[in-house]
Amino acid sequence: MLLTVILLWSFIIICVLALVTVFFVLRMHAQRIERQAYAIEEALWQRRNRVPLLLELAREQIGQNRQTIIELRADLQTSIETLEEKIAKEKEFTTIIHHMLEVLKGDEKHHVLLNAIRHEFKEIHTEIERAINDYNFYVERWAALMRWPWFKFFAFSFSQIQTKPIPYV
Repeated sequence: MLLTVILLWSFIIICVLALVTVFFVLRMHAQRIERQAYAIEEALWQRRNRVPLLLELAREQIGQNRQTIIELRADLQTSIETLEEKIAKEKEFTTIIHHMLEVLKGDEKHHVLLNAIRHEFKEIHTEIERAINDYNFYVERWAALMRWPWFKFFAFSFSQIQTKPIPYV
């Protein structure tokens, strides 16, 4: 009788410890996904904040695109959307920036500054790609974890985690 009670309590304690471990593993993966989503947003923000210098250089050459970029930048900073919607808007933003860089390509007066800005945009674009790759990797690992019944038990606790990969910018 005593042995049965001890075995029962041991089993209960082991199950509780297993559930706690599963919860903390899921929480760790959820935090990684949130961290990578923040890294993507941070990299996109850095690219947007490099634009005022580019706008100042392109003041005379580009009148219409300048207003479009200012409106897009304001829209990107004020609207609250999902990460996928922000990246979709960033694609439009990026094409306009590349167009402005091409228009300014022949400007000899600001050649050094323009090359520095172009280099910064390439670095930031690489950082965005790296952040998206890491995010997609962690989302795939999350999906693999959710195949196990023990992990599905806690899935409701992490319902805010987006489980689909993000397309590249």
